[in-house]
Amino acid sequence: MERNAAKELKHRASRRATLMDEIKEKQDELKDLKAEDKADGYNEKALAAVIKSLRNGVQWHADQLAFELEVDTYRNACGLTTDAEVADQKAREAREKLPDDEDGNTARH
Repeated sequence: MERNAAKELKHRASRRATLMDEIKEKQDELKDLKAEDKADGYNEKALAAVIKSLRNGVQWHADQLAFELEVDTYRNACGLTTDAEVADQKAREAREKLPDDEDGNTARH
């Protein structure tokens, strides 16, 4: 009986090790794909958000869009823009107002 238990344990350990190796290979493939996407000019954060939406389904995506609409409502109420071009312009204007340091460089945060 002990011989069968040892054999079973060895089999289970082997299956796990094989699975762990396969997972590592898939992780390496994913890392390579991400690097390829980045090299081709894709924004990894944006692509990951789209993939998350695809994986989570239509209802999750609808809920997420409703949430983002509510966040935009709060932003507007606080005087924050929801237009990317306007936000970029305001950021440029804010940088121009920053004082220069002793070397003549504009301070940045």
